[in-house]
Amino acid sequence: MNCNLCDNKKTKLLFVKDSHRINECKICGLIYVNPRLNNDDIASLYDKDYFHGAGFDKSVNYYRDYEAKNPLDEKECLRRLDDINQHIKTGKLLDIGCAFGYFLDVAYQKGWDVYGAEISSYPGNAAKKRYGEKIFIGTLEKSLFSDNYFDVITMIEVIEHFTDPLHILKEARKKLKQGGLLYIQTGNIQSLPARLQGKKWNYLILPGHIYYFSPRTIKMMLESAGFKVLRIIPPGDHENSRLFSFLRNNRLTKAFLPFFSPFLIKILNLKELLFSQGMRIIAQK
Repeated sequence: MNCNLCDNKKTKLLFVKDSHRINECKICGLIYVNPRLNNDDIASLYDKDYFHGAGFDKSVNYYRDYEAKNPLDEKECLRRLDDINQHIKTGKLLDIGCAFGYFLDVAYQKGWDVYGAEISSYPGNAAKKRYGEKIFIGTLEKSLFSDNYFDVITMIEVIEHFTDPLHILKEARKKLKQGGLLYIQTGNIQSLPARLQGKKWNYLILPGHIYYFSPRTIKMMLESAGFKVLRIIPPGDHENSRLFSFLRNNRLTKAFLPFFSPFLIKILNLKELLFSQGMRIIAQK
């Protein structure tokens, strides 16, 4: 299988996990599973069991989380919207891989006109009960969504599942208005946990996770698809900025912040270095 980013065949084997070979492209550095399941076998992974935590990824239970309306999940959704709101305040938002539509619910409550695409009919039909024809069950390229239609498209922990992520990014770009945003959340194969844990890294979830990006390779792929990358954010950067905002506006601390902020930044950056294993990417058409 050729590299999805540079179309090169030359790879080196990094390691084998659960009989799956994880390879790195010798030209661009993209890391991916090769060989992999065919498209039909991959689609069959996302059945009812998967969404109930009994599939290949037992670390998640989308149905339980959706039913529970966990405040931590809502906080995560609001954090994503805060990232987006720095560039676009409201408009039409399409979530690719929307599952039961929890992120759509939170975005809708904040004034967004929400749409979803989901390849699995089990969670997709649940979202469809609330949003009707705004939910498409199937792949993006087969959807009836118009080109140049959306202000924002989100891909939350989904790009690593695609068999052809470059193609999906190009399709997403067609659906975005000029100046529209693409928001991606995925793992970072260059994070310290990934480097230290190797094939035991908990984001190596096989056979469903096919591609493993670094900040460099995700930027290269987005640019190859025609996007301009605006920002690549480590997971905790949002909390760090909120902490500084609190300190800056607090009457007792703002006078001393200029003296302590360099030290505080070092502490927070050390926390990110040690514990962050994902990244959020904001790109623009």
